[in-house]
Amino acid sequence: QYKYYETSSTGKIKEYLLANLVFESIVSTTFSVAQKLYTSFKDNNNESAYLNNLTELLNKRIPFKQGNIAPEFCLPNENNKNICLSNFKGKVILLDIWASWCGPCRREMSFAKELREKYKGKEVVFIYASIDENIESWKTAIKTLGIEGINLISNKGFNDGIAKLYGCVSIPKFVIIDKKGNIVEDVAPAPSTKESLYNIIDMELSK
Repeated sequence: QYKYYETSSTGKIKEYLLANLVFESIVSTTFSVAQKLYTSFKDNNNESAYLNNLTELLNKRIPFKQGNIAPEFCLPNENNKNICLSNFKGKVILLDIWASWCGPCRREMSFAKELREKYKGKEVVFIYASIDENIESWKTAIKTLGIEGINLISNKGFNDGIAKLYGCVSIPKFVIIDKKGNIVEDVAPAPSTKESLYNIIDMELSK
């Protein structure tokens, strides 16, 4: 699509369409893909008014490149007991950053249940870290949606807490962390994609 816009559009419309594609890539694809599109845009549009914002957005993802250590966090569960990411070293982790008020987050939870069933008894941990500011809404959603796994709360919204720590631009955000505690994918496929996500988890389990 990037190449299509590059050859079929001209002027400011072309610049806008390409910048929007780069933005979407930074938000929703792997770092390597996002970096490649960003570099193409920068090389050909180095005077663009969109470039500073895109650069800032991409730089926020640098700490989450594949192989980097996943940022540590310790958050309370439903019983107000602090649980830390490092507690699960030695297992593959799927971190789901979500909120009860987020429609797409809620829609993914039925697929998340299917995913948990698939990997039941295997060395995979599912951490659901909510950014709900209303703790009661979070607890109600856990029951309503039947979310089993490690349920944690970072009631700071987007401005602080785990959302800021993991550079969330939107939610749900899925992160896969390997057995050594390193980032595998910081913008991982959603549970609803099924095979795309299964393949990554299976590969990490085989290591």
